[in-house]
Amino acid sequence: MSRTIRAQIQGVPGAYSEGAVQIAYPGCDAIAYAAFDDAYERGLFIVGEVQRPISHCLLAPKGTRIEDIEVALAQTEQYLRNLHVKIEAQADTAGSAKLIQDQGLVGVAAVASSRAAELYDMDILDADIQDDKNNVTRFVALSRNPCTPNIPGEIYKTSIVFSFVDGALLPCAPCHLSAMAYGDLGIE
Repeated sequence: MSRTIRAQIQGVPGAYSEGAVQIAYPGCDAIAYAAFDDAYERGLFIVGEVQRPISHCLLAPKGTRIEDIEVALAQTEQYLRNLHVKIEAQADTAGSAKLIQDQGLVGVAAVASSRAAELYDMDILDADIQDDKNNVTRFVALSRNPCTPNIPGEIYKTSIVFSFVDGALLPCAPCHLSAMAYGDLGIE
């Protein structure tokens, strides 16, 4: 009997991380989680990644007109400036859509995915509004257990996380970066 994979996503259902998880692990149970700030402190390992094109939509409650809104976000900054609306940043794109729907807000809109529009019963006032039409976000897969990928011909990336203590980078970070440069390892 096969076991269903449980994958934790950052944000609420409809977040772009949910789509990335479904690409990497089709049919998995996506568990919503507010933030991953403590993921590394819990001893999790990066075991994979998904790069996903991001197509932002302007969402609003049913019946809202584009000229009646105030909006949220930054990957769509030029688009929003052209609308001449008040911009208010939120922690999560799909969460913004959920908040608008849950609180019955009017005259506001969210920048989020088309899936968030479906989940939170909102109209898509405009689609593909991101400033960079080639916008791609890298999502990482974390696990309690380290694993070594074994896919022939695949190029792998290594991620390194450095910690700050009282606002200062730990002293070991420059040493690690120097060793990488000496070993002719590229840094993206």
